Amino acid sequence: MIASLAARDELVARVVRRLGRDADSGVTPPLAVSGLWGSSAPMLAAMIARQSARPLLYISAHAEQADDAIEDMETFVGLRGDALPAWELRPGEGAAGDEIAAERARLCGEYRAAAVPRI
Repeated sequence: MIASLAARDELVARVVRRLGRDADSGVTPPLAVSGLWGSSAPMLAAMIARQSARPLLYISAHAEQADDAIEDMETFVGLRGDALPAWELRPGEGAAGDEIAAERARLCGEYRAAAVPRI
């Protein structure tokens, strides 16, 4: 499987080490990886989440891209991701905005308490 081969790559190991560098302080340093295309970005993100055993926030520009990335992550490493619901209105405008805010808060709470990697 390609994911198991890629997981042994030095780039993945370096990224995981960098994310764990400040684990004692409780602060995770920001990290950006560039130059990836297609399914390689979600695959790398899923491998990082699995190897670091920490939650991972993967950001995409559009809901369709988020859905595709979630499917890729599940295919490559078997981790199921969740999509934060998109704001249909500005926060605080209408009942739908309140429901979206509540769902986003629920997911963030679940990820914070997660004992297993989540994306």
